[in-house]
Amino acid sequence: MEVGTATCHHDAVLISISTPGRDRLSTCHSMPWRRTLRLAFHDCDEGELDLHPFSWDQAALVLEFAQQNLHCDWHVHCDAGKSRSVAIGRYLAGAAGRELKLHAVASDIFANSHVLRTLREAEERRTTR
Repeated sequence: MEVGTATCHHDAVLISISTPGRDRLSTCHSMPWRRTLRLAFHDCDEGELDLHPFSWDQAALVLEFAQQNLHCDWHVHCDAGKSRSVAIGRYLAGAAGRELKLHAVASDIFANSHVLRTLREAEERRTTR
């Protein structure tokens, strides 16, 4: 999924999401990205036993990474490409007024609601400081 219009990976940054314990690198890691942010969390809501949901610290990292790379397009991917990456891509596209281009799914309807909520709340906390 892409947020923006980059035609060259040298002009884009990557947010790469994996499931904890599955540290395999996808083929997109071999491309020459300007910068990469790697995150590991489960595709779940908070409070699910023995799982690691998207955290406040990870939300802060995503927001800071996006802020530091405003001049770049953002590519976001995860193991499945249906929920976690879609949520981060949807949030960033909306916050920056950019176009969201989905590749693995036809719609952002299944964007992880916990990830979206955590990003919104983290941004609210940043702006009220």
